[in-house]
Amino acid sequence: LAVRDDGSREYGSGLELQSPSLEQLDISRASKGLGISSVDCPKLQRIVCGHYGCYGNGLLLLDEHNGHCVYFPLDEPQTQAQSACIFVRHPGDMSYGVVLRHQQPVFLPDGCEVSWEFQGREFRQLRATMGSCLGQVVAESPSRNP
Repeated sequence: LAVRDDGSREYGSGLELQSPSLEQLDISRASKGLGISSVDCPKLQRIVCGHYGCYGNGLLLLDEHNGHCVYFPLDEPQTQAQSACIFVRHPGDMSYGVVLRHQQPVFLPDGCEVSWEFQGREFRQLRATMGSCLGQVVAESPSRNP
């Protein structure tokens, strides 16, 4: 496994991952805002991030319509539900409405699942793959009511 800091200081630390054999990566207990800027791991099947949103890490989902982070529940369910999942690096110090469209997408191997803990109206675990659409993420993410 080769892990390099992407050198970006403007938006916090970002990891560039490269491994021919890495299958799972769990950064759920890593620091807030630690982002993943590139993945070259053909066998990667799963990435576990921290919380989704401002206090999270790893990756976020990009709303291709407005260039912001996707928020749950979806702001515009009819429009967003069919949108493809586009992963971008968590920008570090983030506030609601932060624009992410300047970031390059992070491409993952086919079938690689990304998961986050999410605390919104209900506590749930979000799960997404490159082939998912946002409507699937909402429908298939299990609720974890305490």
